[in-house]
Amino acid sequence: MSDQEDRMRGMFREHLEATYRTIKVVCGALPVPIELPDFGADILERIEAVGRAAELVCEQPLPSEPMTNAELMCHYWVAAAELSILDRIEPRSHRVASASVVLVTGHQAGLDFMLWFRNQRED
Repeated sequence: MSDQEDRMRGMFREHLEATYRTIKVVCGALPVPIELPDFGADILERIEAVGRAAELVCEQPLPSEPMTNAELMCHYWVAAAELSILDRIEPRSHRVASASVVLVTGHQAGLDFMLWFRNQRED
């Protein structure tokens, strides 16, 4: 593995954790809060919890767009996290690149939800 691939994997893992923090904030801010495992929890435990959160988000009393953003954020994070596990087992640079694209899309959905939420609080 090249130094560049190592750096890319490191940056991806940092972004995966940052996005998980966003998911934790979003889920905690929902009308019916959803509690997720702490940051130090095993990745498989967090994947299971975020997958379940994606299902529970759909039961929240929210307008369609923010509900969809919260749900997508969870699904995209799960997909990226699962790709990262596969990459650890059998490293391939295309997996990290693909997971990064998925993660950026999910993170943006979370940011869109937080913007909507902030605007609701200001009204």
